[in-house]
Amino acid sequence: FSKMQEMWERITAPVPGFTLPRIDYVMRRRGREGVIEMAYAAASHSACWDSDDVVMFTLMQICRPVVDKLRRYMSAQRPLPSLYPRGLVPITPHSKIRIATTVLARDRATGAWGTRTAVMDHKRIYFASNADDIGCRKKWSIPLSAKLGVQLGDDAFTLKVTPDEATPGLAGGSGRNLRFGIGGSAPHTPSSTTSAAAAATCTQILRASTTELRNEWLEALTHAIHLLTLPPIPAGTSLPSSSSSSICTVGLDLPSGACVDYFGAVKTSLLQFKTLKAKSWYESQGWTSRWFVLTKSSLDCYDTCPNLVGLAQFPVHKSTVLAYPKRCLLRIVTKTGTTLDFKVKDSRTFDVWTHGLEAVDRCHVRLHEDVVDHSALGVSLDSQLPSVHRLSVDKYFVLNDDKGPYAAFQIRIIHTGGQTILRRFSAFREVNRQLRLIFPHEQMPPLPSTRLWGKFDPAYLAAKSTHLNTYLGKVEAMCTNNPAANTILQQFLNVDTASPSYGDE
Repeated sequence: FSKMQEMWERITAPVPGFTLPRIDYVMRRRGREGVIEMAYAAASHSACWDSDDVVMFTLMQICRPVVDKLRRYMSAQRPLPSLYPRGLVPITPHSKIRIATTVLARDRATGAWGTRTAVMDHKRIYFASNADDIGCRKKWSIPLSAKLGVQLGDDAFTLKVTPDEATPGLAGGSGRNLRFGIGGSAPHTPSSTTSAAAAATCTQILRASTTELRNEWLEALTHAIHLLTLPPIPAGTSLPSSSSSSICTVGLDLPSGACVDYFGAVKTSLLQFKTLKAKSWYESQGWTSRWFVLTKSSLDCYDTCPNLVGLAQFPVHKSTVLAYPKRCLLRIVTKTGTTLDFKVKDSRTFDVWTHGLEAVDRCHVRLHEDVVDHSALGVSLDSQLPSVHRLSVDKYFVLNDDKGPYAAFQIRIIHTGGQTILRRFSAFREVNRQLRLIFPHEQMPPLPSTRLWGKFDPAYLAAKSTHLNTYLGKVEAMCTNNPAANTILQQFLNVDTASPSYGDE
């Protein structure tokens, strides 16, 4: 804006020799002028409109009201004001998050679909491009109880927290999150779980950077323990929806060992800690800086703090939501006409989002069968995501027959109302053999490998389900525009063919 102001003063200066008001605009053209541009008028015209002065002048006319206000500041020799968009509310660890899910969101500028981590509070949806910015690994956790001892340390910066030895410590993700289905973050190793539980049962010495911060933590811990000693709320008493601290994380993909339990925190800051009477010599020596979070039920220690700066946000209150169960697609339209499109993984996650959006103030959810043919959204879905989320391998089962136990993988057919079928790995291998007769071998996606020993290991079957889900998505995309291949795929998905069984959930 300062450049616009300088240019405005230059081009509106009085011109000598003219009695009538006149403004001459002398603007630079883009480089490479010469005989070629003299011969081709189209190139000369584009060179004029691509010049920096023309672009600046156009922006100046669009922002003329702002320029007029800035002239007053510059004339009075006052510092220019800072400009911020309206209605932006940053997300913090203290925010009351209701839903956290991994989705496919459509970029409103380019129209491209990309994987995002979406979290929703009571009014807005926030999107993070990287799951590492949201998920944090918990080192240990001390549950709050009436017997938890909190006292001042030996100096003006320390604080001693002595947990109740009868209360088992929590390691990794706590019970505040509501998880559904199979998947999510990987389990902790036994060694890390044991060390975290041991650290949660020992006296922890916390050291703050200032005495004021130490006193704030002492007051926050004392108040949180006092709230636990209050009598329970009588049954039938209505509570506000924001008082619930549970976060629904159905369909959320986070790095191994990460969680989002820190949302809804009462107090957070970076502190140094040292374990008193630790079993290992290393833990009893020196101080370690970690991120501490105090919730209504526990004191948690995280390895790092989340990166919640720069998350894209979209308002959902006073908006209309167009829901398409067939595609697991949600389109949110605000009162100003701004839209947001995103897809979830399956029908279960879709139901969670529709129920969550219905609870938002003045948010109207309307169910539709499918998007309009040949619309911009429909073309984008069919061209970029022709088969995503229509077929998914989400579970596995270990069944028995006359020959012994075997593994069956559940396929959810979303475009038939969420119907599910069970197929053995041999059925996937037969489909792959038939499709290799139609498509070139180098275009066929690889099947997951098998092994002779440990076939029913849960970790092995879970990884195999994920690989089969990726394989089935690529195969469906290949069979979309090929009638012969599509016939083979439909025979494989025929619910009347019990291989080994089929059913509805």
